Order: sequence, then C-alpha cells, then structure tokens
Amino acid sequence: PAEAPSEAAERWRERLHATAAPLTEAEGYALLSDYGIPVPAHAVVGSRTEAVAAAERIGFPVALKTAMKGIAHKSEVGGVRLGLSDAAAVARAYDEMAARLGPSALVAEQVPAAAELALGLLHDPGFGPFLMLASGGVWIELHGDAVLCPAPVPDAELLRLVQGLKIRPVLEGARGGTVTPAEAVANLIRCLSRLVQDLGECIAELDINPVRISGSRLVAADCLVVPANGLHDGAARSTDQGN
Repeated sequence: PAEAPSEAAERWRERLHATAAPLTEAEGYALLSDYGIPVPAHAVVGSRTEAVAAAERIGFPVALKTAMKGIAHKSEVGGVRLGLSDAAAVARAYDEMAARLGPSALVAEQVPAAAELALGLLHDPGFGPFLMLASGGVWIELHGDAVLCPAPVPDAELLRLVQGLKIRPVLEGARGGTVTPAEAVANLIRCLSRLVQDLGECIAELDINPVRISGSRLVAADCLVVPANGLHDGAARSTDQGN
C-alpha cells in the first residue's frame, strides 16, 4: 500500500501545481535531496565575489552554470563552464557568463566519474508512469542501453533492473572500471520510485543525467523537472549533461 504523503511531498505538490515552467536546477537538487538522492554541493550566486567564495567553500574543481530563469538549454547558449580549478578561473568564467546571460549562476562541485548513469520518469498514455535506468552522459541516445519498469518499482525488481544494463560489467570493475555495489544503484531507483509514487501525477518529465559514479559514490549531477502544468506550454525537455 502507498505510504501517507510526507510533509515534503505536500510541499512539493504545491510547488509543482503552482508553475508550468521547469524547476530551477537548485530546486531540482532540493527535490532530489528530500527523497534521499545524493546531489553535488552547490550554491546559487549573484556576483563574482559570491561565485569565488562559493567555489572556495565547495572545493576545486567546480562547474559554473547560468541560473537565469528561462534558460533550460544551458549548454546551447554557452551557459556551462567545467573544470574551473582556482579562484581566478571562476572569476573569469563568471564575468564572461554574467555579461552575456545575466548575473544569476550556480556553482557546483564537479564530481569525478568512472561511469555515468541516467534515471528518468516516462509517461505512457496507456500504461501510466515508467522509470528508466540507462547508461548516461552526453551520448545517452546512442548507447541504446536502457531498461524500463512500471512505477512504483517493487523492491523485488530493483536489482533486476540494474542487472539488465549492458554497462553493468563496468560498474562491477571490468577492464579497470569502477566498482559500484548493485545495491547502491538499486537504492537510487528506490528513492526515485518513492518520489514518483508521491508526485508522479504532478510531473510531466523528470530526467536525471548524468548520475556520476566515483567508486561507491553516486551523485545526481544534473536534473530537469517539468511540472505537468508545463506539458503543453513548449517547456524545454532536456538536461545539460554538463556537470
């Protein structure tokens, strides 16, 4: 049986019903965090001084992304800078980006990755919501490595989803790949399944890509959340896959 909605679920339901625009990246991170999905250390800034201070607090290297409203395809407008290794690099990147796109930006921990996954919510008009688990990153469409399961996902199906990926041998250490317990990936799906159980009717599309894997650490480096209100308003539907 479905669990009673938590306080977080009620709060997010109100937020999702109140807008047709995609959530900001910071809001997306907050939503994932409330459901136990790890996200990178990050901060929204509005000046060069704030950007440098945030980067020093988070630790180098960092990624810098525009956080101006209305820009969903950040990478397409030059709104993503990666591998900023010191304060001077952050200051230069912020000044250039702010001059073109505006002052609001997000500074985020750049998580090293030995492998990348993607998670998503898909709505089928006949069968309802499905969760997707796939090989992630910028080449997600070309990998053809994805598995689907109706949501919410029963615990008995979680490991089967992980074992169905072609990338699974890399996760297990093949050819020098990372070693990630399948249970850690399964728990990530469990967290997303609970989110969909609570909020699925409020969300038109949810993409988490990439989930960066560094040893046993999994971090949702980028996410896009489109409210159901935005299903027909032309809202953008792609992650930047940049961090």
